Amino acid sequence: MVKNEVKRYRTDTIKRGRVIYSNDISIKKISDSEMSLETSLRINTNSVHKIELVNKNNEKIKLTGEAISSLLRRTQRKDGDNVPIYEVGIKFIELSDVEKRFLDKLKSEHANK
Repeated sequence: MVKNEVKRYRTDTIKRGRVIYSNDISIKKISDSEMSLETSLRINTNSVHKIELVNKNNEKIKLTGEAISSLLRRTQRKDGDNVPIYEVGIKFIELSDVEKRFLDKLKSEHANK
C-alpha cells in the first residue's frame, strides 16, 4: 500500500491570524466608510482585518478594515466570569464600487430598525 505524501514548503515569512466569530461581535453602527462594533476580544488599534458582512439575502462580501479605535467600555457576566466589552471603530480601506453598493444595500436593510 502506497501512502500519499503531501509536500510542504517552508516560507520565509510568518503569518499570524485570528478568527473572530460573528457571535463574538455586535455591529452597532455602519456607514459608507466606517463601522462601530462591540466585542469581548481585544483588537489593537492600527491593526488590519478582513471583515465578512452578510446581508438579509445571505449575500456575503469581505472588506478590509483598519481598527482606528479600541476602548474598554464595560464588563458583563458570562458563565460566572466578568468579560470585558470593547468598542472598536473600524475604517474600511479602499472600497471598490461593488463593495460600496453592498454597504449601501446593507445600510438600507437596517435603517428603519
